[in-house]
Amino acid sequence: PIYFHCSVGADRTGTLAYIIEALLGVDFDHILIDYELTSFSTSTTGGIRNRSIIVEKDGSYYFQNPSIDDMSQIGRLWYCHNQFMQKYSEYSDNMSEVMEKYLLDVGVKQSDIDKFKEIMLG
Repeated sequence: PIYFHCSVGADRTGTLAYIIEALLGVDFDHILIDYELTSFSTSTTGGIRNRSIIVEKDGSYYFQNPSIDDMSQIGRLWYCHNQFMQKYSEYSDNMSEVMEKYLLDVGVKQSDIDKFKEIMLG
């Protein structure tokens, strides 16, 4: 288990979750849901943040009637994800491999990545 948060428990937390989950091989649809679930935080935001209801249907998760504001927020994560994958497209189209390459590029040691994956994946 791992526990992390920021002052509100949303965007920065969701970004770190994106990095961790991508590295561990979680598919992007589930990463997106985890990121958006942070929108239901009421801590220091003055209430529930403006997002739509997430529903499950046939084993998949969907946004129920997202507003324009919702789509602009979702779009930010999609945009960043797409830019990230495009930057590393010559390396791989596998998100886990791309994240590992990114972490190596920013100075994380391969031994640390391997140990983290071993701890988290067993």
